[in-house]
Amino acid sequence: IPLENLRDQRLFRVLDYWRSKSAQGRLPLRRDIDPSEFRWALGLVCLLDVEQRPLRFRYRLDGSVIATRNGHDMTGHAIDAIEHKPSAGMLHGQFATVVAEKAPAAHRIATEYGVAGTTYERLSLPCPMTATTWP
Repeated sequence: IPLENLRDQRLFRVLDYWRSKSAQGRLPLRRDIDPSEFRWALGLVCLLDVEQRPLRFRYRLDGSVIATRNGHDMTGHAIDAIEHKPSAGMLHGQFATVVAEKAPAAHRIATEYGVAGTTYERLSLPCPMTATTWP
């Protein structure tokens, strides 16, 4: 979804923070981000390492709110370890686009669990470790 169509105001706050760290049109680097400046959102934040050849994503940190919602903590695991392969494929595709375009992306995700379902939004923000490590 377009960034301006996000409904979750917390995601807008995180996006504003990320943009404030994007100096002179460059992506903010990991060293530019201070988690103490957005403590209110830490349980909603996942950090992923980007591995090359083949392109893979590994959870450096799975936010506690997200881990609880999903029923397991993915910290240390690659996305391809997710048991529900359609979800793993969806995540890989979304994150690959963020890496390729070097731009934030927002998604509205609808899930179904038995007869119940839920909808949530995801904001993905590129943040390389260093200026030379981004593909």
